[in-house]
Amino acid sequence: MTADFLPTGRDLASEAGAMRHAARRGTPGLGLAPWPRRARAVAAIALAACALSAHAGTVTGKAAYRERMALPSGATFEAALEDVSRADAPAVILGRFGPVPATVPPFPFTISFDDAKVTPQGRYNVRASVRHEGRLLFTTDRYTAALGRDRPLDLRLVKVTGTPTPPATATPLRNTYWKLVALKGKPAQAFKDQREPHLVFKADELRVSGSGGCNNLAGGFTLEGDRLALSQMAGTMMACPHGMEQEAAFLATLATIARYRIAGDALTLFDAKGRALAKFRAVALR
Repeated sequence: MTADFLPTGRDLASEAGAMRHAARRGTPGLGLAPWPRRARAVAAIALAACALSAHAGTVTGKAAYRERMALPSGATFEAALEDVSRADAPAVILGRFGPVPATVPPFPFTISFDDAKVTPQGRYNVRASVRHEGRLLFTTDRYTAALGRDRPLDLRLVKVTGTPTPPATATPLRNTYWKLVALKGKPAQAFKDQREPHLVFKADELRVSGSGGCNNLAGGFTLEGDRLALSQMAGTMMACPHGMEQEAAFLATLATIARYRIAGDALTLFDAKGRALAKFRAVALR
């Protein structure tokens, strides 16, 4: 089939009708010899269209933030469907929406994906963000099961303090949203409708904030070279249905941190004996 033969749905119907008429009547001028090859081309396109529709899935929803603030001109919104089945590895992007201009929330989205890449045992999350000139302004911080729902997703965007801009080599410690991926050698878990464990080291003051997976965390830190110490870490006193043991272990671990190391978008925190206690990954929709 040549590139100039790309029939539409109307063309396919016309071709099929002409073929039936020629077969019944032996219509002069049409001939029967040329049609089998063209018929195969028509059939191939029809089969390809069926295959595409059979394997195409979509996730729809909207995202909004609670702050009463206007976004700067040029801000953009984007969302991505992530495979987060492996907590100790980077999320795999299965589909994207945007970036598109972001004006006033809520921001609707529709993400298309290949459903052949999902499994019943997998965990799939939609992460949404708002950026301006490369700076992350808002992001989702909860795991939200993206598939198997009977209604569109309703995501909450939270404001990110600072202006994380992923550089080509290493992500800066400060002004970056660090998602916990492993704690004392075990994959960190994020639970449905709860915030994911994370930290953000502020740039304009020696303060750190984040979440243990249930409660908000806050405290101070000191930084000298690769030496890092967190102090007076405290959290709110909510009780959540899942992850309370992990959160307690996370908070206790932060009190023993002595050094840090960043490689690309991965942050590792060590104790005074050089043991790797917690691993994080910089969250960034690319």
